[in-house]
Amino acid sequence: MSRTLVETLERLYNIHTEAEEPKDLMPGEPPPAADPAAAGMDPMAGGMGAPADEGPKSPEEVGRVYELKKIHSRLVAIEAHLSSCSSEDLLKLRGYVSKAVELFDSLISNVELYKDKLPDIIVTYYSFLESVYEILTKYYKNKQ
Repeated sequence: MSRTLVETLERLYNIHTEAEEPKDLMPGEPPPAADPAAAGMDPMAGGMGAPADEGPKSPEEVGRVYELKKIHSRLVAIEAHLSSCSSEDLLKLRGYVSKAVELFDSLISNVELYKDKLPDIIVTYYSFLESVYEILTKYYKNKQ
């Protein structure tokens, strides 16, 4: 049995908020990895590029970056599609997808904090995408 859209989004949010905060930050101060340049990432690569000062990546790391890029492009495509839909039935879904994109962007900005949880995060996002695809498929089949 697949999770509902709300359950999946809540799980994404919980994974995001469970990341360990750096101990030496003042309240309200952004983590040092919030700046892509500070995290060693190429800001021109959308925050998901190879760190500038690291050597070659392992096959696992390359695979994770590839999966994260696929997830991001799918989320953005769905968000763009839903933003042009005026149906009241899809407004709630658009809100969930927008929140997922927001969380994903935050994840990428702070990817080092979530390094150990990336496999679970990737699976959760794919589950979310599958739920969104199912809802859209049912909506358009019923619309015909």
